[in-house]
Amino acid sequence: MQLPPLLRFLFARTFKPFDIYLSDQRRFRITHPETAIVHQGGLGLWVMLPTGQLEFIDGDAVTSFQSSGVVDPAEFFEV
Repeated sequence: MQLPPLLRFLFARTFKPFDIYLSDQRRFRITHPETAIVHQGGLGLWVMLPTGQLEFIDGDAVTSFQSSGVVDPAEFFEV
């Protein structure tokens, strides 16, 4: 997992939901910045599931991040 892109999604000026894709083909939708917590510098990620359960995702299992809708890139990057 690349930590900087994840942090850009989590700490965007205006938070927008985004998806995390894993190597086992699962997808997690992050709907609020407090539902995903970075573990020890990017070694993994704690994700609160809609069921109220908590899941730990190993950083090596994360393959990509994608916004759930249309976003303005200026909200994620200094231009």
